[in-house]
Amino acid sequence: MKELSENIIGILGKNNLFNLLGLDFSFNHCHELTGKALGDIAKAISNQSLHLQHLNLNFSNCQQLTDKALADVTKAISNQSLHLQHLSLDFAKCPRLTDQALADMAKAISSQSLHLQHLSLDFDSCEQLTNQALIGVATAISNQSLLLQYLYLNFGFTPKLTDAGAEIAAAAIEKSCKNLKELNLNFAIRLLSGITSQMKESLRKRFAHVPKLTIK
Repeated sequence: MKELSENIIGILGKNNLFNLLGLDFSFNHCHELTGKALGDIAKAISNQSLHLQHLNLNFSNCQQLTDKALADVTKAISNQSLHLQHLSLDFAKCPRLTDQALADMAKAISSQSLHLQHLSLDFDSCEQLTNQALIGVATAISNQSLLLQYLYLNFGFTPKLTDAGAEIAAAAIEKSCKNLKELNLNFAIRLLSGITSQMKESLRKRFAHVPKLTIK
C-alpha cells in the first residue's frame, strides 16, 4: 500500500495541475506512508497549481509522518502566488508531529490569511503538541483573517494543552475573526485533555455571537 500510494502521488505531482481550482488528497490510515508522498504533493502545489482555491489534504493516522514531512507542505502553502479560499488539513493521529510542525503551519496560514474563507485543521491525538502549538496557530488565524467565515480546530486528546493555552488562543481568534458564521472547537474536554469543562463554558460565552457554534 505504501508503494502504491506514493507512486500515485508521484505521478500526479509530475502532471500539469496548472488549471485546477481544487485539489483533494486522502490517504488516511496509510500507516507506512512516508514524507516522500508529501514532498511530491508540495512540488505539485508550489510549481504548477497557481489557480488553486480549494486544498484538502487528509493524512490522518499516517504514523510515519514527521515535522520534516509536513514542512514541505507548509512551504508550498506559503507560496504568495496562491490565493486559497478553502484550506483543510487533517493530520490527526500522527504522533510524531511536534510544536515545530505547527509553527511552520502557522506561518503558512498567515501568508494566506487575506484570502481564506474556510479553514479546517485537525491535529486530534497528536500527543506531543503543547499550548505553544495551539497559540501559534490561533495567532496566525487572527492575522488579517477578515474574510474567514468557517473555522474548525480539532486538538482533541492532546493532554499537554491547558486552560491557559485555550484562553490565549480564543482571545486571538475573537479579536480579529469578526465575520465568523460557523466555529467548531474540539478539545475533547475531560477525555485525555488538560482543558477543563469550565474552560468549555467560558469558550461558549466568549463566542456566543457566532451563529453556528460547537464546543467539545
